[in-house]
Amino acid sequence: MRCITTTTPPQIIFFDKENKPYDTPWYHSNLIFIDTVWFDLPTSLIVSMKNGWKQKRESYLYFEKFTKAPNGHDVRMTFYPESGQRMNLNNPLNGLFRIEISAPNILYGTNICAVKKEDLPELSEILNGFISAETFGRHTIPHINDFKIKRVDFSFCIRCCDGDEADAFKDVFKKYYFKRLIPQTIHGKPYDPDKYRGSFYHSNECCNCMLYDKSEELKKSGKQVDDNILRFERQMTACGKKDYEKKNFGNFSSLATINYMFKKYAETDCMQYDFVPESTYYERINEQLKNSNMQKKTKEKLSSLFAEINADGAYAVHKKNVSYFNRCRKTTNDLSINIVHSLLGCTINFFKNICRDNDPDNYTVIDSVEISNQDDFIQAEKQPQNPSVYREKFPIYRELVPKMKKSFYTRI
Repeated sequence: MRCITTTTPPQIIFFDKENKPYDTPWYHSNLIFIDTVWFDLPTSLIVSMKNGWKQKRESYLYFEKFTKAPNGHDVRMTFYPESGQRMNLNNPLNGLFRIEISAPNILYGTNICAVKKEDLPELSEILNGFISAETFGRHTIPHINDFKIKRVDFSFCIRCCDGDEADAFKDVFKKYYFKRLIPQTIHGKPYDPDKYRGSFYHSNECCNCMLYDKSEELKKSGKQVDDNILRFERQMTACGKKDYEKKNFGNFSSLATINYMFKKYAETDCMQYDFVPESTYYERINEQLKNSNMQKKTKEKLSSLFAEINADGAYAVHKKNVSYFNRCRKTTNDLSINIVHSLLGCTINFFKNICRDNDPDNYTVIDSVEISNQDDFIQAEKQPQNPSVYREKFPIYRELVPKMKKSFYTRI
């Protein structure tokens, strides 16, 4: 692929429900960068065809029910009964109840946009409407905050100037190394690239990290959008099989601050660092190696590995020699650049706005007005006039609003 000499890097953007870019930056604290969410609850319910459940039998017995959100988008509810129970329509079954939604689709009718934090109460109210006596077949029903988040998909969009620029961005993504993820796999299993043209995945059993052509997807569904819009997604499932894996991602209230988890994974993969042009990349690395106290053979080895990383991909080098790969990554981290260089003639960065110039402790002022208590904050956020009733109905505000004095800051 030829080196592209464009001087304008792609911009990380988000779209509103009319597919127009937001005026404010996408790291604005008012936006939550999620799409699909699974809510799980171990419970019991009476499964009956009369209340809309349909029996499914694949690898195991389960029941499925689809319902519609107010805007017509599907909400999928699934019940996985524990094994060894006798099927009796009059008695409740013990098992796992799951609600699967696309949060932006439920709220705005499209998943290309971010979720606004002030719309979380509305989402809570919609979901609680599905958790009805009719669904459970009994009078005592749970609240959405009783559920745990089993899966959450983080996402954002990138607008590229042209097809060459989009291809260069995909090239960077393909060559990248994501911790514990294997390139060209979905859920840890290899896939046929011919079936996923325009897309690329890195994955393990619990995570799919992908970049794909969002413009093409939307056009197939009949929507009018600009060309060369790419979408980055990190689909996280709480497997809980190993010490470093989570069993869940909190409850509904956790959505208010879940951006920080997205940011943390980006920093773990060192994606907060810039992808610099090829000439800048080798110039800075060679200077760094030249001034180091490493032996000559080590310098030569690392120099060859940097070329190999950008030819064959970072995962291949990591798999071959973890120790030397880590030394390469430390070298580029010390330079605050990424381990893969860009084919563009300018510096690009997937998470520039989220990570705020590599400062993990950066804060943004939400409101400059004096705030003496939580009720004042609710008023400042233009919530209903009776915040105590609102907090009782939507417990999210108990976590969303911390103790504050004269000013309020929120982590990006």
